[in-house]
Amino acid sequence: HPMTEVFHVLEGSVEVLVCPPAGTEPEVFVLGPGGTHVVPAMAVHTFRPVGSPINRLIAAFTPAGTGEAFF
Repeated sequence: HPMTEVFHVLEGSVEVLVCPPAGTEPEVFVLGPGGTHVVPAMAVHTFRPVGSPINRLIAAFTPAGTGEAFF
């Protein structure tokens, strides 16, 4: 998607996988409580819970007002 996405973990652990431009290896980030990761616009990415059965996170988009159509 054409917007930057920010993940911020409130509880539990979340793994964020980001595929950089072609020719480089995917990067994996494991975020615990308080952890934040910024995914650039147009980057192929995904996330999943790891470890704890309860996970809470905030996913924010920038610029503001661009995420509503995504969901």
